[in-house]
Amino acid sequence: MNENLQHEESNEILNQSSDITDIQQQIKDAYQEHRKTLPDTDNPETRNQDELIELPYSDNLHNCTISERNNKDTVLAFVNKNGLNLKYASLKLQGDEDVVKASVSNNGRSLKYAKEKYKKYDKEMIILASKTNDEAAYDADKTLFKDNDFLLDLVENNKTHEVFISFVSQEQLNNKEFCREAVQRNAISVKNLQIRNFFTNKELIQINTDSFWILKTMMLTSDEAVGFRHDEEIKDLILEAIEIDPYLIKDANLEELNLSFKKDFIIKLIETNKDVFKHLPTNLKNDPYVKEAMNQIMKNSHQNK
Repeated sequence: MNENLQHEESNEILNQSSDITDIQQQIKDAYQEHRKTLPDTDNPETRNQDELIELPYSDNLHNCTISERNNKDTVLAFVNKNGLNLKYASLKLQGDEDVVKASVSNNGRSLKYAKEKYKKYDKEMIILASKTNDEAAYDADKTLFKDNDFLLDLVENNKTHEVFISFVSQEQLNNKEFCREAVQRNAISVKNLQIRNFFTNKELIQINTDSFWILKTMMLTSDEAVGFRHDEEIKDLILEAIEIDPYLIKDANLEELNLSFKKDFIIKLIETNKDVFKHLPTNLKNDPYVKEAMNQIMKNSHQNK
């Protein structure tokens, strides 16, 4: 009888021990699953080397307690040191506008750790992040790019053509005024053939007065170049451009243009802006006819003062 009782008690203890082991394993399994949801820079399998925050221990939010990660003032202090600390903030604070704004102002790459409403739909946050991160816009909802102002503001702040080219639609490129604004904001080069065909040569100079690429390009274009070289329009283009910046005459390649009445035209350029003279090719500067005209222009200028 006693032996049976002892045997039953022994089995019960073993069963209890087995139950405890099962519970312990369940706890371990649950913990491991929970760990997968936490940022873990110590785990080489989950660590992204590009996103490690190389900061002193005291400046790294990853080393803080859960309570500290959920404290807005604490998190703000950390993201102002390095925006990527947003990765270790509580979910609540990853959705806080002030915290997200401070983070992306410091480092645009931190936008990826913000809640979806910011990284996908908040135009202000996306533009702000794009100032320091070329890729910030790629997580945005594609419908945002239908907004012309948003797309142009984005590129103006980002300073790269790649973002514009990635998201601009054919419908937008078919809009002349949109294209004009895009060129003026440096979102796309006016050399783009589709853009080029929208405007007359004069309009292009007005839009993009920083170079004479139009003249150079047209000179190299077979049949069209022949007609263009002798077209009076080229003179108007040059005259209009040098009013803004006499230095542009250096890009006009006057010697290659074979302009009719070249010397008379050069004098007209100098009359329009006398600073053109110092940017002329040496042979034109030394030409007696041009030099005499320049002296007369300077003399008249002094007399009119």
